[in-house]
Amino acid sequence: MTAIGGPSKNLKTLITDAPLTVADNEKAIIKVKLGEYVGNDLVYDAAKMGTWRARINMQTNTQSVSSPATAWVNLDNQGNGEFEVNPSGFIYLKVTATAEIVSHVAGLNAGLTSSARYIEVVKGTPIQGVISVSKLDNPAPSTFKLNLTITRDNQAALKELSWEESADNGMTWSAIPKSNVLTLGYQLLEPGKRLIRVKMINKNNWVESHTESVQLWAYSKLTTAIIGANYVAPNFPLTLSTESFLNDTQVDDAVIEWTVKSNSGVANYTGATLTLNEPDAGNVYVQVRSRPSNTRADDPNAWSSASKTVYVKTPGKPRVSINGPKDLETGKPYHFAGTVSPSWGYLDSVHKITSEFELPDGTIVAGSELDWIPIEAVMTDKKPLLFRAWVEGFKEDTLSEVTLSYTPWTYSWPTFSINLKQSLVKAPASFYLTANYDQCSMYGRFENLKYEWLFPDHVTGSQNALTPNVASGTIMFEGEYAVTLKISDDRGHLTTLTQQLSAEKADPFVVDFKFYKSNTYERSPMTLTVKSGVSGGHPLDYVDNIEWKVDGQSVEQYNNMPYLVTGITSPGDHIITFDMTSKMGETLEKQLPLSLTANQRPVCQLSTRSAYMGIYVDGKCTDSDGKITGFNWIVDGQASANKYSSSIRLFAGSEAKSSSLTLTAIDDAGEQSDPVSITANY
Repeated sequence: MTAIGGPSKNLKTLITDAPLTVADNEKAIIKVKLGEYVGNDLVYDAAKMGTWRARINMQTNTQSVSSPATAWVNLDNQGNGEFEVNPSGFIYLKVTATAEIVSHVAGLNAGLTSSARYIEVVKGTPIQGVISVSKLDNPAPSTFKLNLTITRDNQAALKELSWEESADNGMTWSAIPKSNVLTLGYQLLEPGKRLIRVKMINKNNWVESHTESVQLWAYSKLTTAIIGANYVAPNFPLTLSTESFLNDTQVDDAVIEWTVKSNSGVANYTGATLTLNEPDAGNVYVQVRSRPSNTRADDPNAWSSASKTVYVKTPGKPRVSINGPKDLETGKPYHFAGTVSPSWGYLDSVHKITSEFELPDGTIVAGSELDWIPIEAVMTDKKPLLFRAWVEGFKEDTLSEVTLSYTPWTYSWPTFSINLKQSLVKAPASFYLTANYDQCSMYGRFENLKYEWLFPDHVTGSQNALTPNVASGTIMFEGEYAVTLKISDDRGHLTTLTQQLSAEKADPFVVDFKFYKSNTYERSPMTLTVKSGVSGGHPLDYVDNIEWKVDGQSVEQYNNMPYLVTGITSPGDHIITFDMTSKMGETLEKQLPLSLTANQRPVCQLSTRSAYMGIYVDGKCTDSDGKITGFNWIVDGQASANKYSSSIRLFAGSEAKSSSLTLTAIDDAGEQSDPVSITANY
């Protein structure tokens, strides 16, 4: 029996160094150590532990089972080994180290495996991407949608991107603002070409890379129009042409295609012109399309189109009319215009209209314009003007005629007169003058007929702006006046007329008064009411201001009133004054004298007379210039409530009495009589 020793069970295999991340274009360096822990140190002793070898096992994002990634490598005399792993094509690596003893004895090569380490694989090569765009050419202005297609690993390594443009075929590049996007909307507002590419920066190593550039082309579309008539008779040729413009410049090398739809069917043509000759009446629909010669035929946006409908129809009679004056003075030139409306209306026709005038004497004047001087012969032989028109080649079927009747006349100067209308005979008086003439046939035919009105002093007048043969005004003062009118025209005629005006002086204002006095004794105090009545004056004048005065003092509360109410308290002579001013400035003053005597006090006497169970005391009072209005009784020193009776009754009762009474009377001027007294025994 042979005994063989094996490796210690305390041996460990460790990955001592491995990167957390590694670029896919670099090798991942992994260091391995084998040994036995002595304290905190992993110690390897080849004499005791033997010779060992190791390799790296790897699991990736593309393989779920760990497999050898390197060959076996013998560890050095310190138990260390270094390995290189290729990370290209992977996103991450899960690595372990496996070690086994080197021995020829079977059964001693049992392996030791380390714990796993994870390594992130990042992109180290330049980032790659491809620009895709649905269309590289479009008419300007246009917006191109560009997409950057980039793989997952490239996008993971992308720090930032920016789109760049070049207007000089790649000689220089400039960044497009705010373009850190995968999809870009790029506008070409004006015709032109641009190279577009994307600049990308690898966040792992800051390496810049660019995509292949694409060329965008915003081309100018043509402006196309069909030139030619759109009305023609059957079996008449009609040639249409097209004009194509590029930025207001005519293009001669445009690609042009025609499509014609008619009763005969559909036909296609090419070329700058097209000639139609339809045998039957009907509508022909013509469409043309054109594109610049440097654009693609299969690009629908490159084509510009225009269409036209051609009406094939036999022409009918045109409508004709004459425009011109109908009131004609002999010997003067006049212009006439014939108007022709063809049967095809506003359509553009290949057919022409011929027209002519025929004068009253049979003279033919070709065309649609006529200048003609009527002679005096037309005054007696009033033949109308004639205008006719027809379609060339179809005169027999399309001839139309129209006549113009007119009124001939001869210029003559009439006899003028003035018609006067005056409102009043009293000054100021308004008047209305109208100039008339005796030849009604000349109405509206004068050559610049003018009216000039001349007014004398003290007469205000004006000419009517709309009807200058009318004037109006006012005679301000009484008297006789002459208004002159001059009538003329631009042919040298002149007529001067004079119209006499007269006005009388207006009647003066007169005022009458009615008086209402508070007493008939002509004594003070007195309340006086005066009412005025004004008459006379100009028929159109009226009272504008009134002032009342009493003894020279204005009574303002009655200004501009036709009446006055005033109280006069003192006796003597007084003056009531009425001042008036009219709207036309006339004035009137009238004074009313008033004499008032002083008031006389009343006089009283007392007497008694017997009464049942008492006595009556009677007062007899008189007022020589008025009337008694009240009484004051005092009985035994006390005022009595009896104010309005001239008698008072005293009651005796069961015993004889004696009373002292005093009476004072009040008159209508408010003055009291002297008191009278009496002793009454009852």
